[in-house]
Amino acid sequence: MKKTMAAVLVGLVTMSLGACGSSNPLEGTWTKSKQESKSLQNICDESYTFGEKTFDIEGSEYKGGEDFSGTYKNIEDNKYQFDYGGVSDTYTLKVKDNTLTVKLNSSDNVCKYTKAE
Repeated sequence: MKKTMAAVLVGLVTMSLGACGSSNPLEGTWTKSKQESKSLQNICDESYTFGEKTFDIEGSEYKGGEDFSGTYKNIEDNKYQFDYGGVSDTYTLKVKDNTLTVKLNSSDNVCKYTKAE
């Protein structure tokens, strides 16, 4: 009985630690913040949806409304490499509470997003 209880306890602890370690604050859908500055309203993409290693972007008017999807990986701190259609871009992504800030490293624009419920 003690061995069974110990095995169950070890299993529960392992599952709990595994769940905590795999938590990705980016996962989910992020929509353009309504408080975004007027100068960035048309430039910022409409939304980002992140899976574990995949993303979908609903493009901005500035980009002709084109949507993008592909894979991403964390390359250093808040820097991520996005790969789509043979192209790679580096973004700085920061999550604080329900706000995501996105900056394409080749641009000065920083866009703000709110996590969709």
